[in-house]
Amino acid sequence: MDLPALLEAIAADLRTLLGTRAAVVDVHAGRFTAAELRRYATRAPAVLLACLRVSDLDQAGEHRQSASLNLAAFVITTDRDGTPRASVALDLAGRVMAILSLRRWANEKDGWPGIPEHEQRVIDPATVEATNLYAADIDTQGVALWAVSWQQTFTLTPPTPPEA
Repeated sequence: MDLPALLEAIAADLRTLLGTRAAVVDVHAGRFTAAELRRYATRAPAVLLACLRVSDLDQAGEHRQSASLNLAAFVITTDRDGTPRASVALDLAGRVMAILSLRRWANEKDGWPGIPEHEQRVIDPATVEATNLYAADIDTQGVALWAVSWQQTFTLTPPTPPEA
């Protein structure tokens, strides 16, 4: 399994478990510009998953390496059904954290949904935290922004070289 496939599997799991609480759950390239926030505000509430850093590359066996991933789920919300955007964002961020906690427990028994059993080389999410990214320029756009971040160890299987 490669990193893009891992991100897609996590996004699919979040999409399923969040249901209609998030209009958009998808993989994103990274952090946000003001223009991107305006674009996602029209589709909020949104949860956008990104890999922010890959570090600590280490040999994990023949033809495999493990790496520490810093992942984040950015939560973008607007006011919804009379509930202020800050409350909607905090609720959604808490739900993402609960799902990550659930996956820590489930990973010991069943693995991460969407990842084939023979490719289960994902270690539990760790150091899960939520950060409020409030800033006046974000608030004036009518959105609230939180980042739920965590670390996860992942074993990479390098692609096989093409045959000559």
